[in-house]
Amino acid sequence: MNNRDNFIPSVKKTMAERVAWRCSFPDCGVITIGPKMGDDSKSINLGEAAHIHAASPEGPRYDALMSSEQRKAIQNGIWMCRSHATFIDADFTEFSPETLRLWKSQAEEQAYSNLKYQERYSIEDNSTLIALGFGIIVNGHWESASHNKWQFRLDSYLKGSIKDLKDYISNFYYTKNDERFILVESQGDARKITMPMTLLFNEAGKNSLVVDVDRKYQPTDPNKSGFDLAIGDDGDICIDNGDLKTVSGVDAAIQHLTTATSTIYGEWFLDPTMGSFVSEYYRDYKDDLEMLSRLIKFEFIRLSLIPTSEDNDSPDSRPPLGFVNRFERVTINSSELVDHRLITHVELEWGNYEKWSGKVPLWIDET
Repeated sequence: MNNRDNFIPSVKKTMAERVAWRCSFPDCGVITIGPKMGDDSKSINLGEAAHIHAASPEGPRYDALMSSEQRKAIQNGIWMCRSHATFIDADFTEFSPETLRLWKSQAEEQAYSNLKYQERYSIEDNSTLIALGFGIIVNGHWESASHNKWQFRLDSYLKGSIKDLKDYISNFYYTKNDERFILVESQGDARKITMPMTLLFNEAGKNSLVVDVDRKYQPTDPNKSGFDLAIGDDGDICIDNGDLKTVSGVDAAIQHLTTATSTIYGEWFLDPTMGSFVSEYYRDYKDDLEMLSRLIKFEFIRLSLIPTSEDNDSPDSRPPLGFVNRFERVTINSSELVDHRLITHVELEWGNYEKWSGKVPLWIDET
């Protein structure tokens, strides 16, 4: 226990109070405290202050870059009932730190909205972008989650419409394999959809979507990603003393971040399902760097978790960037192109759980 950065009692108490002692897991909200029957002087607490990033190196979602004080700070905790505190740690690859922070914020928002004078204050928007195939991107809120069934409340559409969503559901079995996926920004996760989704309607006129998802793709070690021909800043193959220059391992993986994401979807004749929509997003959102960063992160995530071949049901099928475990952040500081390339700053975790950050230039087609 001495090597664990545990929360002190006052931090646990405040964490629980900020969500009215209710579990922060979506669609749970059970009360975690009550009287101890037979003893008027005591109460029973059935909740836990769960760590978002683990308290020790062996724990789930551990971040070696955090200090001891940061690990035991209230910002690194989420209040949950005991069963859900265990659930989020049992398979920690299912639930990202970003998702847990979003759930924490939503639970605090819900607790605050129950206060008498909540209308005097502005509540932060805790929505997340959700992509369904290539034609739909919608703002939504988590409502519930399990290992293979996710539910969201749908709000506004960034791409597509409710009609497009209904068509997508109706035509699910006629949709190409590489378009049968859901991508959730807060989760940093993309999954194959295993069956037609269910669209629910509530009395407030809002739609909820229930999605059955496949297991998450397990990433590979970037050190085992083989070798490739080295490509220079001009996009041409590098030649060293008359010989073709090659890159291997992590260097090849870093190069592939550029080549796989710069390829325009459908342009490679050997596999028309390869490529991304980065150039399209650049043309539409180059004046909105925040949204452009979020959408390009979308493409990185999709290419790391969704097999792109029409034969992606094959056990041998692999995503183009399948050596990345998680894209943690994508930042674009300027939309100005440098030699037709957009410079992105990427922070990620490789398939071997090592961290990496650096510049990833993406070739942009402006036409």
